[in-house]
Amino acid sequence: MSVSATHLFQPQCSICLDEVLPPLQKTDTFCRHTFHKVCLETWLKTGDSCPICRQNLIGPMSFEQITEAVEKYRANLLSLSEVKQLWERYEREQGVKRNETSRIRSLSIEETTKEFAELQKSDFRDGFSVMKMRLMKERIENSQRRKKSNEDLSCALIFVVALCIFMSLPNVKLKR
Repeated sequence: MSVSATHLFQPQCSICLDEVLPPLQKTDTFCRHTFHKVCLETWLKTGDSCPICRQNLIGPMSFEQITEAVEKYRANLLSLSEVKQLWERYEREQGVKRNETSRIRSLSIEETTKEFAELQKSDFRDGFSVMKMRLMKERIENSQRRKKSNEDLSCALIFVVALCIFMSLPNVKLKR
């Protein structure tokens, strides 16, 4: 059985199993999989992950998106089961975020910085990696602010101590 040259260069849609011939029909996910645009849009109406690797393609849901879903339900544009699915997804994502926040807080600042640098080097980032990077960046920036604040406080204390010592020396008078 021989493979034609066109099969080597033409991507195949993993949803409908047809070749993706015109470039206008083609869409690539950030996880580097190729599909017909229409096939992927239809797929994402039923789920939020890549049909091949199950990578989350939509990203984390915001509370605003949940509010919009409720408004669409009230306007009879969404069913109650769809709203419940969105709410369950939002709760799962919030749980993951809380767990990851706790894990990052338990790391030393050096470990957090190292893990952040490794994530920055990665070729692609899914929604979870982006969330982790955001949390790590926030932790690193907070640590830097605390360090700067502590340095400022140390300088102020040194100044006060030096002033007290200076004032306690005999024959020292401040000019007014």
